[in-house]
Amino acid sequence: MRDTGLRRSHCCSLASPRGDNSQSSKLANPYLAERKARQPSVQIDALDLWQEDRPEFDGDKAAAKMTFFGLGEMNNETQSAWDQIATITQRFTDADEYVFSVPMWNCGVDYKLKQYIDIITQPGLLFGFDPEAGYSGLLENKVARVFYTAGVYAPGASAKYGSDYQSSYLSWWLEFIGISEIRDVRFQPSLLTGDPLGDQKAAIERSVELVSQYRLLPRRPLGLRGSFTKSGPAVARPMTEPRPRIAGSIA
Repeated sequence: MRDTGLRRSHCCSLASPRGDNSQSSKLANPYLAERKARQPSVQIDALDLWQEDRPEFDGDKAAAKMTFFGLGEMNNETQSAWDQIATITQRFTDADEYVFSVPMWNCGVDYKLKQYIDIITQPGLLFGFDPEAGYSGLLENKVARVFYTAGVYAPGASAKYGSDYQSSYLSWWLEFIGISEIRDVRFQPSLLTGDPLGDQKAAIERSVELVSQYRLLPRRPLGLRGSFTKSGPAVARPMTEPRPRIAGSIA
């Protein structure tokens, strides 16, 4: 991959609570290092969900959300709450590439990641709605790289070793918000295996090789994007040109 210098890519990284002991980060970090080596101009935004404070999605925020569906109207309190959500979401939407470091928790994703998804997945920001056409993702020309780990579960294993609500949920969400270019690497299981170090090494190699599949998609022209209510388009806001970036790992 050559760094053409035509447009800088921006990557957002989300960290695991296990730090250096995180198996998922041991896959995501080599990927990010290789991305940086091949494209030095890439900006990596490290988002540590376990260290950064995020607001509760309380009554004012929920009320603000429902105005996009024709229920109630914005007032000073709900507008202020919505502005807070929009600011948090802007950091995510600024990215060109999303790199998720995702360990399996109770057959799904961890609660910090789920909370973050629930905060930023909002009408007019990540998705639109039309009573006839249904939901539509608002992100375009974005790519996602996901690194999944699990201690015991493995694809194809007996149900007594767990089920996969981890990748099924995250893949659904990424497609829901408009991301269709998705690639993943798995290190599953990381514990219930005869050769954990060998399996980990192979997964790291696959993670680095994934960089060769990265391509910077062209941005769409600037315009308007919005959400829909029962009666039609509710909100359309100018879409500003974000700083290009890549999103890193979520765990």
